[in-house]
Amino acid sequence: MPDVRGGTYFYLRALQNGCTPCLSSPGIIDEIENEFFEEDEPQSSKMHEALTLKDPKAAEKIHPNDRYRLVRALAVLKASSQLPSQLEAATSSERQRLRIWLKYAVVVPRMCLTKESQAHGTYDPKWAD
Repeated sequence: MPDVRGGTYFYLRALQNGCTPCLSSPGIIDEIENEFFEEDEPQSSKMHEALTLKDPKAAEKIHPNDRYRLVRALAVLKASSQLPSQLEAATSSERQRLRIWLKYAVVVPRMCLTKESQAHGTYDPKWAD
């Protein structure tokens, strides 16, 4: 039985429901990040405004502080003539739809995670908050 762990449910959702094809390239993503950087800081609010002008439906679904998804949506616009809100996930196969998915989450208090990462030498204070 396959076991998917860690982070968010992004990969699990992709396995279950498929995901949209990649319509951008690293070069385009770099261009967008450079375009919206000021004083060594990404300007997510400006990215969100730009997306709102071009694709209000997509902007409505992406939080103004979600830089990762904003960059990807703007990259899709720049790389293709398609609106991100009109893209659809690749359809799942019949076999994939018939699978039974067991999902669970383990919630560990932050203090325990901090102590554990300090004990293993993987603690980095910049990720603490």
